Amino acid sequence: MVGIDREIVEKTPDAQVLELLINRLQKQNYLLVLDNFESVLADGEYTEFLQGWLDCCAQTEILVTTQQEPDLVWVEPNILPLSGLSKREGAQLLQALGIGGTVEELEAYAEKVNGHPLTLRLVAGMLQEERGNEATLADLEQLQVVDVRQLLADERIRGRHRRETVQLLVVLDRSFSLLSSVWQERLLRLTVLRQGFDAALVSAMVGAEVKEKELRKLAERGVLVKAEGRYQFQPFIWEYLQYRAGDVREAHERAVEVYDSRCQMPEDWKTATVEDVQDYVELFYHLCQLGEYVQAFDVIRNNPGDYKKSVSEFLDIRGYNALRIELYLQLVPHLSNEQDWRYTASLTSLGNAYHSQGEYERAISFHQQSLEIQQQIGDRSGIATSLMNLGGTYYYQGDYERALSFHQQSLEIQQQIGDRSGIATSLMNLGGTYYYQGDYERALSYTQQSLKIKREIGDRSGIASSFNNLGLAYNSQGDYESAISFHQQCLEIQQQIGDRSGIASSLGNLGSAYHSQGDYEAALSFYQQSLEIKQEIGDRSGERRVLNNLGLLCYYLEQYEEGIDYLQQALVIVKNIGEIAGEGKGLDTLGKLLIQLERYSEAEESLQTALTLSTRVNDVYNQAHVHQNFAVLYQKLGNLDLARSHCQQALALATQLGIPLVEECRSLNEQLTNEQ
Repeated sequence: MVGIDREIVEKTPDAQVLELLINRLQKQNYLLVLDNFESVLADGEYTEFLQGWLDCCAQTEILVTTQQEPDLVWVEPNILPLSGLSKREGAQLLQALGIGGTVEELEAYAEKVNGHPLTLRLVAGMLQEERGNEATLADLEQLQVVDVRQLLADERIRGRHRRETVQLLVVLDRSFSLLSSVWQERLLRLTVLRQGFDAALVSAMVGAEVKEKELRKLAERGVLVKAEGRYQFQPFIWEYLQYRAGDVREAHERAVEVYDSRCQMPEDWKTATVEDVQDYVELFYHLCQLGEYVQAFDVIRNNPGDYKKSVSEFLDIRGYNALRIELYLQLVPHLSNEQDWRYTASLTSLGNAYHSQGEYERAISFHQQSLEIQQQIGDRSGIATSLMNLGGTYYYQGDYERALSFHQQSLEIQQQIGDRSGIATSLMNLGGTYYYQGDYERALSYTQQSLKIKREIGDRSGIASSFNNLGLAYNSQGDYESAISFHQQCLEIQQQIGDRSGIASSLGNLGSAYHSQGDYEAALSFYQQSLEIKQEIGDRSGERRVLNNLGLLCYYLEQYEEGIDYLQQALVIVKNIGEIAGEGKGLDTLGKLLIQLERYSEAEESLQTALTLSTRVNDVYNQAHVHQNFAVLYQKLGNLDLARSHCQQALALATQLGIPLVEECRSLNEQLTNEQ
């Protein structure tokens, strides 16, 4: 290959063969390509040869792939990190190997194994051996090798590697064995970490100083990946290490010590994010892994259980409801003493979190379970709280009669036990429910009573809620300046305490007030700010309300098609979360827009469903608006008798409620009379 006769090589003494070869290589340019270079260097003679070539053959090039930097003396080698195949490249490789499936399926699988070419080849070989030329990725499920750990252990995942037939596990074992024994042990311990880590956290976990450059070298070898200043295991490598780790109880215990020493609640909740309480979340996780569920509960509820300023309250106020659900779902099956307050508190927290996510049936289920236990043990304060929570959930479902019943029962108990905070909250809830029933006089009365108590006891969050309800009541009565004033005061308090859900609601309510006042530009701005936060925190019910308001705003801006798009998004949400009243409002607005587009049969169908739903939940306010829209529809269709009938029903309901719709109905009724 390099111009040396075989006969000459055979006659040359072994000690001089390398010198002979190097002398020949100096005569012209050569490119030497070596794969898996670290295995080549395991042979001392190869190391001697390569070092000699590097010293003497400057005109030649050596191209190698390796998982560790060679211990050779060479001048400024070009080192390029090699990642796995991209999703697209991995999918193309699987297709080239004859594996069927959609492009999305193939790309997802390539990403799952980090684009590891050998893994993709071994999996493809196994599939073809088991299923033949018609093999697809879907066959993996039937073959019971869906996840990475199954791939590691399955003897069918084998193929040619370095001229041997090997299992995937053997290949990874060989790579792992190239690490020092110290780092092998450290990595197995670090597998219990779920989040990214830096040198300080690794040092604490392994009990020895670890420098940043050591982690950087592991990243260069493909064991770790660095993102946003922190390191994580490559997912495929993490699965392998988890498979090899065995009993990791000691590592979890060490993680508990480490995270416990790092936990510190943020002082300013207005700007804090979930990252600021992540150490608590990780401490919770490791305690659960050790089966210490009572301790895990206490971590997120400020042992010995004060909800105020706890991690749980932080997640509640900042709108991290999905995480709240994740945490408490881990606790409920393992808190064995159902009469322990921690158990009912977990049920209540799950109910509240699901409520915030708009999953009302689940919320009711957890609140009902909590209520039954509180009744069994005779905890009157707990009973009142569960009744209040059930009332709140039925209220959002539009079942106002049931909501009133639960809130009234809760109020009676709160009054009997002298719980002033509970009394104020129940009064506020009753006021909010009467508002949606259109009984504004009673709504204002209850809300003002609530506000008085909230001020006396210094409950800022409760004061904000009372301001919110007063704003809604004044907006419905046409007193927009008062409505804006109360919503602005509410917003200021919510911003001060960092309540993202409350901030979003206040922004949306300000949008509604400016909308009613005719300031559409301001309304649009407030709606968009509200929608952004609602979507960020996963408040599906709130998102639905803002989308519905945007749809109605588009009516006044004469952007009918865009308005229908907003409403269709809202209706998809409302059907998923089961808000009957919300669906009725959305369909009413949709009918209003369809009339403007002269899609009269669709409008009639939409309005009829809206009227049915609003009647079912006794939403008198929406019934009035539906009848008014029916009157407009039948006027356009030339059916003046039906138009007048609906207009008169709308006028009667609007007069009963004392809302601005009265003037619109009177004006329309006059038009219909003139057209008769």
